[in-house]
Amino acid sequence: MHRIEYGGFLSLFGLLVIIIVSYLWFSDITDEATYVGFHSLVVRTGLRNGFLLFIVSEIMLFFGFFWAFFHSSLCPSILLGST
Repeated sequence: MHRIEYGGFLSLFGLLVIIIVSYLWFSDITDEATYVGFHSLVVRTGLRNGFLLFIVSEIMLFFGFFWAFFHSSLCPSILLGST
């Protein structure tokens, strides 16, 4: 964004849009959970399982990153100059 004439404006605009969308999404979730009553036992179980799967996928992603880093650090490749 440094070489774009309105780069700072675009960054602030993008941040503002993310904040507005997040606020509207969280308020909608809160309304559904408290006032409307859409969060039945099945919905809560699905949300809990989905969040658990998300956490597990993040753990596997970072485990893969660290595995690749340590593998390339401890077993350097001859093709890359053993670095």
